[in-house]
Amino acid sequence: MIGELLNDINDLDYEYLALPISLPAVTHWQRKVVIYNPDLVTPYYLKHEIIHIKERHHHRLFGFNGNDERNPNERDAENEAIHELMKHHINTGGHFNYVDFMLIYGVPAHLEQSVIAEMSDINMYAI
Repeated sequence: MIGELLNDINDLDYEYLALPISLPAVTHWQRKVVIYNPDLVTPYYLKHEIIHIKERHHHRLFGFNGNDERNPNERDAENEAIHELMKHHINTGGHFNYVDFMLIYGVPAHLEQSVIAEMSDINMYAI
């Protein structure tokens, strides 16, 4: 899935670059590049950056610095990334088990309640 998400980044006219940075992934707006650490990145983190690109979130604080939770763009990107990954999960035969979902897509533990809330309405995913 990482390869598909990297292709999605290219489809948005952004490049991507694998580097041994201390974060799983970060978007550099001015250079139109997503930089990711291949040892830390998960589908969740790439989808999160894709949401920032699609929503044109910029001039935001960098994540992981202890201040970013104050930025509403972060909450939006977290929730939309979980939602889009959940749609993918269900459409590919995944089950409604939040622990498995979090492990499969690498969703950070602090978002557990957001994942549970997303799974609370099974009718939202009825085909």
